[in-house]
Amino acid sequence: MKFKTNISVPLAFCICLLSFLSGCRPSDADLKADFIAKAEREKDFQGVSFVVEEGIVTINGVCPSEKSKKKVEETVKGVHGVKDIVSHITIAPVTIGTDHNLKTSVDSVLKKYPAVEASVADSIVTLSGKAQDNKKSEELLTAIKSLQPRSIIYQVTTAQ
Repeated sequence: MKFKTNISVPLAFCICLLSFLSGCRPSDADLKADFIAKAEREKDFQGVSFVVEEGIVTINGVCPSEKSKKKVEETVKGVHGVKDIVSHITIAPVTIGTDHNLKTSVDSVLKKYPAVEASVADSIVTLSGKAQDNKKSEELLTAIKSLQPRSIIYQVTTAQ
């Protein structure tokens, strides 16, 4: 008795498996939250900010040494779901002053806004990047205002 092999069943299984696995990539917001958590724990991440769009991470800011810069870049590259990085890190002293607590609070808010970044200097928060829509933009501004910075420079556009 001969058995006919039907390759359509294994092929269909492989297609389903690949579809499932491709959907397992973390969201941009999840990636950004991971990087912000690293910035809170690791000193090499203290002077940098992250924008994540479609798995591509743009890193801005300063690191105290080339070694620190490489560590940040390699750590970001090694995170599951990161497709590529664009690094705009410069080497300069990183000062952690009175704005550190405000910056940490701002970063905590930005976990929900992967395409927005912030800088904080003299209790002035500068926000730039893209919000998903007008409602998200308003929610972001309200959340930052609740932190009571001295001033907010709002350069966030909407994706719509």
